Amino acid sequence: MFTNILVPIDGSENSYKALQYGAEIAKRFEAKLTAYHVVPLTSRTISITSSASVTLLESLIQELKNEGEGYLAKAKTILKPYSIEYDTAICFGAPAQEIAEKAADKYDLIVIGSRGMGEVKGLFLGSVSDRVTHISKQPVLVVH
Repeated sequence: MFTNILVPIDGSENSYKALQYGAEIAKRFEAKLTAYHVVPLTSRTISITSSASVTLLESLIQELKNEGEGYLAKAKTILKPYSIEYDTAICFGAPAQEIAEKAADKYDLIVIGSRGMGEVKGLFLGSVSDRVTHISKQPVLVVH
């Protein structure tokens, strides 16, 4: 039923919990799993730093990328005992949009962690998982 599973990783407890669910599904269906981190660089992020020097901006971007690579390294450690085929990927952009676009390429399931925020706060702030469920053409499993 599933051959390629995408699991976004943001370093939160819920994203690693989603990774475990994704790994269980991948094992059951002999599917390939991709742990995917999106470094959140949006126009809002850039506008906050636009008055900073180019060197400072490059430093910030590198720091965010290193942080994301650390999240993916932890994901590899979590996935190792499952004995499944997996890989990792990292990109820059608006997380929900990047996840939906990546999934449209070749994935047939997205397993994503919930932010676990309250209903009222979620209405005002939104969440990546909520946005992904609305814009993705692929099925989305949200893990709480």
